[in-house]
Amino acid sequence: MPYLKFELPNSKIRILHLDPMKSDVLHTHHDEYQISIPLAGAPFVEMNRSEVVHITHYQRLVTMPETTHRHYTERQPAKLLLLDVKEKFLQKVLRERLHCEPGPIEFDPVGEGSSDGFRKIADGLLRQSMLGETDALQLAEWELELVNLLLSLHPGSHHNLWLSSVPGEMHPALQKVLEYIHDTYAEEVCLDYLADISGISKFHLIRLFRETIGQTPSQYVNEVRLTRAVEMLTATDREVTDVALDAGFGSLSTFHRAFKKKYGISAGQYRKIR
Repeated sequence: MPYLKFELPNSKIRILHLDPMKSDVLHTHHDEYQISIPLAGAPFVEMNRSEVVHITHYQRLVTMPETTHRHYTERQPAKLLLLDVKEKFLQKVLRERLHCEPGPIEFDPVGEGSSDGFRKIADGLLRQSMLGETDALQLAEWELELVNLLLSLHPGSHHNLWLSSVPGEMHPALQKVLEYIHDTYAEEVCLDYLADISGISKFHLIRLFRETIGQTPSQYVNEVRLTRAVEMLTATDREVTDVALDAGFGSLSTFHRAFKKKYGISAGQYRKIR
């Protein structure tokens, strides 16, 4: 039975714990792909009431839409990370990357190799959601990164086309977005709107940010806000709360955490030594 769950617009993240000789309910995801990744133990997956797959720590299993399946254990308990991705979203990302209709996407059931990237996304998302510190921009980036990992790491019908494709857009698109961020950093930033400004897809925009700046859009926005906060801390005697809000941070706790992570001290301490 899942004991942690988080839903995004196009995906879900769950942690499933199974005691020995237990299983979840036999079920079907009609419009979603499900990625099953062992976190502890080596569980089994029964598919379509006949095929059984035993997945180990360095494997992951992708269940196609309309596949009836269940996870179960034998003598040892198991804990799994379950990631559900909507079929329409996966096709949309692939369409924007390849500039053509992808058609049905077929994955090999079992993929080999590290799934640390999936675990890292899930861990970061679940941790920050419990702290109430995620925003729409960051959530959209996480979903796209999740799909990027799935399409890049797990073999299937799309694999060769996906890995060989490259974005055709470069600096002009990025420059438009950077100018907009510097003008409106104190407002809520939406990834959809940034993509509209740039004239390229959300996936290409994030990739362009990573390749050119070394950060995602949300990380860059955070850097701009922190830079502005430092300017206000050193040039004015305004209250720290006012500085945080005027710099674009949604809450004082979010600001304190981001500030200390970057500078190693609190905003109040920074002001005293400057």
